[in-house]
Amino acid sequence: MPATEFAGVVYPSVFKITVAGVNPASHGAVASVNTPVVAADVKVGDTVVAIPPATLEAGIAVQACHTVVDGGFQLRTTNGSAGAVDPASAAWDFLVYRR
Repeated sequence: MPATEFAGVVYPSVFKITVAGVNPASHGAVASVNTPVVAADVKVGDTVVAIPPATLEAGIAVQACHTVVDGGFQLRTTNGSAGAVDPASAAWDFLVYRR
């Protein structure tokens, strides 16, 4: 795959991974949650972009993936609704941009 530019940075490698069993905790009304994701292919310095499952519960939005280390990262999601939402465990896809 040719190099990709994202946010002004050139990434020579971009690939997709699927992680089964991503299970964000219950979100209170208008609250955010960080979920640790274990992904052996991810390395410190990578930029990770989440692609949620089609079955993601209404009211839940992906904010970002952050705190990337070798073998994992944090997935931050938010509940914008007025009631609690408990997202189900599911397989999520992630795009990994490697420098």
